[in-house]
Amino acid sequence: MVKSPTREEILNNPEVLEINDFKMTKLFYAETREAVDAYLEAGADINHPDMDNETALDWCIDRVVRGINTYEDSDNKGAVLQMALKGGKCSELSLDELKAKDSELHTRVVSVMKTRERMNDVRAKIVTGRQSSGHTDNPLKKVNQPENLTLIKDGTRHETLHELPTHEEIHRRNQRTFVMEPGVKPTIEKPTPRYKQDNSSRIAEVAKQAKLIGLMKEAITINRTQGTDVLSIDELCRQMVEAAKTSPVKAVDEEFMFVIEKGANLWEALSAWKEQALKPKLHKQIKEKPKKYPAVYVNRLETNNDRTKIDCTSDSFYDAAMTELLVTKYPGHTDKITMLQLLNAHNKADLDSDISKKISKEFNKSAEKFAKGEETFPPTLQNIATLNEYRDSIDFLLAGKFGYDAYQGGTLKEDFDKRVAEAELKMLKELKPEDLEFVSDRLISAGSKIAAKHKDAGDFENLFVKEIKSRLAQGKIFDPRDPKD
Repeated sequence: MVKSPTREEILNNPEVLEINDFKMTKLFYAETREAVDAYLEAGADINHPDMDNETALDWCIDRVVRGINTYEDSDNKGAVLQMALKGGKCSELSLDELKAKDSELHTRVVSVMKTRERMNDVRAKIVTGRQSSGHTDNPLKKVNQPENLTLIKDGTRHETLHELPTHEEIHRRNQRTFVMEPGVKPTIEKPTPRYKQDNSSRIAEVAKQAKLIGLMKEAITINRTQGTDVLSIDELCRQMVEAAKTSPVKAVDEEFMFVIEKGANLWEALSAWKEQALKPKLHKQIKEKPKKYPAVYVNRLETNNDRTKIDCTSDSFYDAAMTELLVTKYPGHTDKITMLQLLNAHNKADLDSDISKKISKEFNKSAEKFAKGEETFPPTLQNIATLNEYRDSIDFLLAGKFGYDAYQGGTLKEDFDKRVAEAELKMLKELKPEDLEFVSDRLISAGSKIAAKHKDAGDFENLFVKEIKSRLAQGKIFDPRDPKD
């Protein structure tokens, strides 16, 4: 698991105050005292309800009751007390659940709330008394102006507690600008809205996080370490899929935890691993060593660029995750990513997500370079087989570019098809018998079909026929449906 965001990260996050249709702010996910203070300092409303009328305190109490920790340094009990101290409200049901789970914490929370209420009552009586007696002026108002309020810290230095906007500043924020032109009625320029109007991506993200929290509560556990063995990610996901026939399942490992729904298949399990465990791990690596890891990911992609497979394996998902990260966070490295690696990443990204759109944009650029003569991927047997297998997907992604180019009188679609044929022929001419010795039956079958398309250029198909006969002579069963290498 990753560490919770620091105060600086929270204060510098432009989305801290963004409220979506679920009426949730980032405060709903605060799991430490420090995070609560930072979100409140940033201006988050501690009692904004979600669609079920639950507040951030309700959510935090629920995490204590359920034993859920999103961060490795999580302190949900401390966050609960801090929210109660700062004016957080919650339902009676939440308090009852907390009492059943942790009576000591419940007693402390209730005590803090009652103390806070008594102080509020005293303040209200003082204000009412002053108003009824006619004494509204404060003899200390010059001393207690916001710019003079300070907080004593460690008995040695003072820090400004807060600053309120001046009257002029408030007026400036609220006024509307009138634009006047000769002979034209004045128009009002509307002030910029505080929050973005399109919150669809944030709504989806919050809904996804809420769903994961719910799944974690119900899920049974599978440990990656079993006895003296440590399961591969592929085997771990296969075991999870088997167990998910009857229940949601979560996997536990020293580095991460991820969860899948009841009835999930292998693709969904690997996708959950990629999104919930692998990508946070990659982000953490880059955060800790920002100069090292982007280059590490580029190096891995370059090492694997001659055998891109778009399949249901952890290796394929790993390459997709690194491609996503480089495209979204380090666009200067995109020239090192091949067209097929971009296709693999798009295949494994959430449809219509911002990430998917960014990858699609880069794929279009790479495909156009390919059509115009550049070698945007090594023309190996595996790569050409992948290109042929996913040609329908490629044509779909490039439909807009091809269509616009044709409308302008261009020949981009024809150029692309011509370049594919050239890459196939180049691969066949460079292929040697020893190159086929350890490849899968499925890849042999795909290569034979590619060779059949180029009969006029040579008898390349015979190379694959000899390899098939050799395997049969050794008593092996030739099965072109087998995806294993």
